[in-house]
Amino acid sequence: MTAKLRIGVVGLGGIAQKAWLPVLGAADGWTLQAAWSPGKEKALRICEGWRIPYADSLEQLGGAVRCGLCAYFNGLAF
Repeated sequence: MTAKLRIGVVGLGGIAQKAWLPVLGAADGWTLQAAWSPGKEKALRICEGWRIPYADSLEQLGGAVRCGLCAYFNGLAF
């Protein structure tokens, strides 16, 4: 049995909510491991709705990388 990929999401804005989360949440080949977005209150509501753990910082989300996170989606414009 192949292990599922573990995905992290950076940025939980409109595109993430309308496009990425529905696609990533519906697929069987991976799990949504954690998410971070700068608007914590809004991000917590979104994470709760999708049952994704919220990372309090990018550093915490980065910790998931060291714990086996395979990929991340960046929805923020820097």
